[in-house]
Amino acid sequence: MGGQMLMPYTFKKNLGLLTFSVAILVSSALAQKNDDLVKMKQNREHAAEAGKASSVSGPKIKVHVFYRESFIFGEDGIERSEDVFFDSNQSGEKDLSFPNMHFRAYYSNSPYEGRSLSISVSEMGNGGSGMSQLFQMDRRHLPQNEFQGSHGFSGLVYVNHSNEKSQLQYIVSVE
Repeated sequence: MGGQMLMPYTFKKNLGLLTFSVAILVSSALAQKNDDLVKMKQNREHAAEAGKASSVSGPKIKVHVFYRESFIFGEDGIERSEDVFFDSNQSGEKDLSFPNMHFRAYYSNSPYEGRSLSISVSEMGNGGSGMSQLFQMDRRHLPQNEFQGSHGFSGLVYVNHSNEKSQLQYIVSVE
């Protein structure tokens, strides 16, 4: 109580104005920060919608898939070759079924997670065992096709069925 008596009235009054001024500055800075966050969210949503509605396509990611019923030399069987394409600007998923193997590719182009291609090959009739491979890519640039013999950026990948003589091969490249 004695300390309050010693403080001059004008200083006490100025201190109140200073506290009030600081509170106004902090309040307006928080309001500005909130406005900035709302604008950033709206810009992100607008960009996402524009990306979905855009008919402009980017470079293509191509997965060349080749299936053989028998990889043993001299044996005949079904052979099938298919190309799967993804627009590098849009996410997508493709499935291919063969007599005893299943191929699935999922391409993601997320502004938060970046670009990736996930490939899985599973065996049918054997509890679904198989393999999967993930290619994570730079957000700004697609990978370079670096393997010789038109083997893209993945190289030539072989997947053999564990109980059968069938084989699936694939190559991932940028076109």
